Parts: sequence; structure tokens; C-alpha cells
Amino acid sequence: MEGRPRGRMKAAVLGGVLALEALVALVAFGVTIAGVSMFRIPSVAMKGTLQVGETVVLERGDDVRRGDIVAIEAPEWRERKNGLFLLRVIGVGGDRISVGANGQVAVNGKPLRESYLGRSAGLPGARLDVTVPPGRLWLMGDHRGAAVDSVQHQRMSSNGTVDARGVQGHVIAAGSGADWHGVTTPDAFVEAGLAERRGGPPAPLVTILVGTLAALALPFTVLVAVAAHVRDRRRSAAR
Repeated sequence: MEGRPRGRMKAAVLGGVLALEALVALVAFGVTIAGVSMFRIPSVAMKGTLQVGETVVLERGDDVRRGDIVAIEAPEWRERKNGLFLLRVIGVGGDRISVGANGQVAVNGKPLRESYLGRSAGLPGARLDVTVPPGRLWLMGDHRGAAVDSVQHQRMSSNGTVDARGVQGHVIAAGSGADWHGVTTPDAFVEAGLAERRGGPPAPLVTILVGTLAALALPFTVLVAVAAHVRDRRRSAAR
């Protein structure tokens, strides 16, 4: 008879562990904790820098700078009315964005040395010259040619720019499992004097998030275990 309560206690503990895993999964799909949120990368737009299936950590807020990778709602882009786009900020309000015949991107006349593009570099034949209106952003994916971004929407009345108010936050870390890496401002923007570098190692942040999830799951685990124990004691007493 003593084996049953112990078995139920083990089941309760297992239930708590499963609850923790469920919380982790919820966070991975967009739950926000203390101004930070996490969700899985939805497309190949940032391939090379961020991989499909990885989870990104967003610092919530509207502090947007050139070079940031942001999660943004862009309802005027019909491809994803109810979802988020994950793209890099190339220009902010007042900036002049130009792309030459060789795919060279320049901001306010300053060419960007976009080493982060890798094999997907360049937009051959995509010549353009756009001035970003106040309160709007010019966004591009690092996987040029495959990204749904401002270049793909340049023929719209907005010239491909999007409302900056749609920004949900900027990416500060990405990865999966125990493999995480920080996301910092690329050298291209820092060297051109277009942005100051920001970003750092993600380990402390990820540790805090996991610790928070564990703290949320622990009381549930204890309550389930205690409830199962009390129930078994009452049943034993009734016999």
C-alpha cells in the first residue's frame, strides 16, 4: 500500500516538470516576462544571421536604431497581416537610402560594408533611391532577394517604408537549447558613424528567463505534490 502514495508523488513531480516545459514552450511562442519576450524565427528573411527554427530574445520597446534587428507589425504588407516581420533597420526617419546596380546599399551617402550578409549579399538590378519619412523605417532582410522587406514593397505609396510604431522590440540574443549567441550592432553601421554599438553576451539574460520559469513552475509542482499526498492520506484514513 505504501507504494501507491510514493508513485503518486512521483507522478506529481513529473507533472510539475511537464508544467515547466509547457511554460518554456509558451515563452518560445511569444509570452512576455519583465519587458523581454521570446518567439521562434518565422522565415528565411534573416538567414545567415538568424536561422529558421531558432528562438530570438526581444527587448521590448520602441528604442529603434539603425542596424537593429526588429520584430515589427506591418499590416500594410499583405503577406503577413496578423504576424510579425523580423528584419534589419537600414534607415530611420529622414534618412536617404540608395541601392546601386551592384546591390551596394548606402545610407545618407555612406556605403555600408555589410559583411554579415555572407553569400546572400547584394541586390543586382535593384536600383532605388528613397527618403524615409518621419516616423517610418526602411527595413531589409539579411537574406537579400528572399526577404519580404522594404525593397519588395518599394512600389507601394509608402515607397516600402513602414510605421515605426509597429515595432515590438529589437533582438538581443538568439539560439536554441544550450547554444545561444548575442546579437550586436554590425560593424557596417558603427564604422559609417550611423549607430553606436549595443548588445552583449546573452547568457545572463537566458539564465534569468529560465530561472523565472522555474520559479513559476515550482509552486505548482509543490501544490500538486501536497494535494496528492493529502488526498492519499484521507483515503487511507477512510479505510
